[in-house]
Amino acid sequence: MKRVLFIANPVSGTRSKSRFLESLRQTMSSTSVDWSLELTEYPGHATELASKAANDGIDIVVAVGGDGTVNEVARGLIDSSTALGIIPFGSGNGLARDLGVPLKPERALSYILDNIEISSRIDCCEINGERFFCTSGVGYDARVSADYARRNQEGHRGLITYVRAAIRKWFEDKTRRITIKFDDENAVEIDSLLVTFANASQYGNDAFIAPRASMRDGLIDVVVIKPISIWNVPRLVVQLFRRNVDKNRHVEVRRAKKAVFTTANDEPFHFDGENGQPSSRFEVKIHPAALNVVGE
Repeated sequence: MKRVLFIANPVSGTRSKSRFLESLRQTMSSTSVDWSLELTEYPGHATELASKAANDGIDIVVAVGGDGTVNEVARGLIDSSTALGIIPFGSGNGLARDLGVPLKPERALSYILDNIEISSRIDCCEINGERFFCTSGVGYDARVSADYARRNQEGHRGLITYVRAAIRKWFEDKTRRITIKFDDENAVEIDSLLVTFANASQYGNDAFIAPRASMRDGLIDVVVIKPISIWNVPRLVVQLFRRNVDKNRHVEVRRAKKAVFTTANDEPFHFDGENGQPSSRFEVKIHPAALNVVGE
């Protein structure tokens, strides 16, 4: 009999979970699965619960929540045989999309039950000690994310607040000269708008920042977007959703197992939707086949 733990963050994501959790209880009670449900109570709690479950030999731990909850649960399962399942409730749902998990919670639960005997391994990445599974980045988007997070804490949320942050940061000094080194190659200097380190192909919401990236190839796709005028931004955005942003002349993509880059001043960074501690030096590396996931 398979043992499954569901970990739900009651306050994460974009939709209420109360109705789904009741449906979950009814559905799971009619199966032969040995299951249980835990609700998180504070930041990092999901990682603690997942790590304990892995140590206890639980077969599958299912993250019920947004991208932050998924990242926390996955962190607790690294280098274990316990498989990660996802029931997405976020706005981006990057990892769920890349793994082919249905975005409707009820269908995602059916997907887990249909694949309860099937699992496979994917890579994990790390930036300055923070583990991530989809993307991390430094530059314009990270500065927007940090500004948005500050305003979230002040009670200003939603798309309008994010758009205002994006406009505000666009008209500040966006370009940074960085020094970047791939694997054992010589370091090079380059002007950049932003740098994305991609394990998965997309940010979420089907915005494909690294269309050729694979979570199973043991490599990081390093995407550098060079300085670009505001008039060229619409084309870049369209290419993001058409999966051909790597064809844009302002975009350069390299693959590596490790990348180190530096900036003149401390810069914020993000990883799977979370904000990291600003730094002027970033070391990114891959951990191949570090996470077991439900499905092929």
